[in-house]
Amino acid sequence: MKLLVNFLPTHKLKADFSKYFFKIKELDDYNYVLALLKFYTAPTVYGRKVGTLINLKSSGRDLKSCWIKHNTAFERLLKLDSIILRCSDDSVLVYLYHPQRLKNRIKDVKIKEFLYEYGYAYECDMRESLNILKQHFNSPSCPCEVGIFLGYPLKDVIAFKEKRCDCKCVGYWKCYSNVWNAKFKFFIYDLLKWIVTRQELNNFKRAYDMT
Repeated sequence: MKLLVNFLPTHKLKADFSKYFFKIKELDDYNYVLALLKFYTAPTVYGRKVGTLINLKSSGRDLKSCWIKHNTAFERLLKLDSIILRCSDDSVLVYLYHPQRLKNRIKDVKIKEFLYEYGYAYECDMRESLNILKQHFNSPSCPCEVGIFLGYPLKDVIAFKEKRCDCKCVGYWKCYSNVWNAKFKFFIYDLLKWIVTRQELNNFKRAYDMT
């Protein structure tokens, strides 16, 4: 793990991420939203992560309307499915997921037992599960079971639900058990975002050079 971090240190990742977000401000709304989606879903598109949650908030740009108008195109380009979990006047909370990975996850016996405690039928299929999750997002707080749909380890989802105080590290989720595995995945997810970032920055540069 240390060798990986030394190969691509955190400050290098953060610097390129900052460049990326600064550069995409120049894009129109459609391409701006697409750039955000490419960045945040990189672990799901390329890294075997089950799904990604992203809040598209309209602040200077009408990102909500852009998503509603173009969601089918975004799904096709990312090769992911999606569902709106919460919608307000100026924002839309979208869950983008890999359908086969999600189907496999909710078929797991321990996962089914956990979700059953939260009102999911034991043999709940993927579509029914997503509809129940959406219903649970009607409450002000974030549903505890959302970590299941994001691919977080069940042990850590349970520990977070129980509000345990022995959290060992924090990244994409709060880790309470297998620290090495969690940190490895945190790094891989960041690495995939960085790869997308570098590719898109190079595309911007080529487009500029051609003008």
